[in-house]
Amino acid sequence: MIFNEWTYGCFLVLGILGFAVLPPARRTAWLAFVGACFYAFYGGAWIAVFIVEIIISRWYAPRSRIAVFGVIQALAILTVVKYGAFFALVGARLGLPIGPVHPFALPLALSFFIFEFIHYAADRYRGTAPALPAATYASFILFFPTMIAGPIKRIQDYTRSLPSAGVEWDGVFLGTRRILVGLFKKAVLADNINIFLEYAFVANEPREARYPVMCFHLLVYSLRIYLDFSAYSDIAIGSARLFGIEVPENFNWPYLARNPSQFWRRWHISLSSWITDYVYIPLGGSRSNSRARVALNTCAAMALSGLWHGAAGNFVVWGLYHGLLLVTYRAVVKIWTAHVPLGLRENGIVVATYRLANFSLVSFGWVFFAMPIEIGWPFTKRLLGLHP
Repeated sequence: MIFNEWTYGCFLVLGILGFAVLPPARRTAWLAFVGACFYAFYGGAWIAVFIVEIIISRWYAPRSRIAVFGVIQALAILTVVKYGAFFALVGARLGLPIGPVHPFALPLALSFFIFEFIHYAADRYRGTAPALPAATYASFILFFPTMIAGPIKRIQDYTRSLPSAGVEWDGVFLGTRRILVGLFKKAVLADNINIFLEYAFVANEPREARYPVMCFHLLVYSLRIYLDFSAYSDIAIGSARLFGIEVPENFNWPYLARNPSQFWRRWHISLSSWITDYVYIPLGGSRSNSRARVALNTCAAMALSGLWHGAAGNFVVWGLYHGLLLVTYRAVVKIWTAHVPLGLRENGIVVATYRLANFSLVSFGWVFFAMPIEIGWPFTKRLLGLHP
């Protein structure tokens, strides 16, 4: 975790000091400079990818081929670097004549900054993002508090926040408080409940695993992964707030969601909204009259969301699982709302049942996220009572 390293603290303090003393006209360039130094420190030569992206972005324009090229080259980098070995393995198992591909050492935050590259190129092509000075765009993609673990920013929000940015006491107080909350979640809560997961999700014989213990492990893992992910977002949002820059919230009490659709509006919000805008809607979204096509679009988008988390089959299965939850929920909710009175649907006990059921389904899905398929499948059967 880079956030609790002294080097991150040094970059943050130096960044704030420079931002505070420089005149407003030079603050944007300062953010780009500090971000470049930060990424060069942790990512080394991969900073060249940012430089190339900044250069080619100068020619992005509505309906331009160079904007299309920007999307393609960003996807190519992500595919080759993060997923090359995975797709080669899948191809080999399908009998395709693909030679061995040696995995790259993944650069810091590859998935996050590539998605921001794609966002800007796609929005420039659509004409929904403004042409920016090089320094402004560089500060956007090199803004180091969100570079590590998100949230995934949008250029429109960032440029609205930038003119009024500044180091003020209210921002320092609120930002520091948010950082401390994130550090508490991570260092005190998430890291310490790992003791309960020491023997969880391991390749034991499933029939030897006691059912109540497995359920307890799932509950603890559900809490830990939420605390981990939301802690990173808290620290990033708090760090940005020190500069007077607003970045989007990423988690909004997701385990209190009533249904799978609401869960994905509360969990990793910046990622789920990105997947919706740049994958689900371009595929056709829910506009098709064919329920099968809408279901296919949903599952494809969620499978990509799963694959974004890691280059392994279990992440794809986890994404597909949530895709099926969403498809099933949409089918059931139409029947439910048509035949059940509103008063009963909003009854306190019924709402609590919604939340408990949804939390149980989400927690069950973490089996696929936490374990490779060959380990997770036997545990899944055991949890469902299918194992002898």
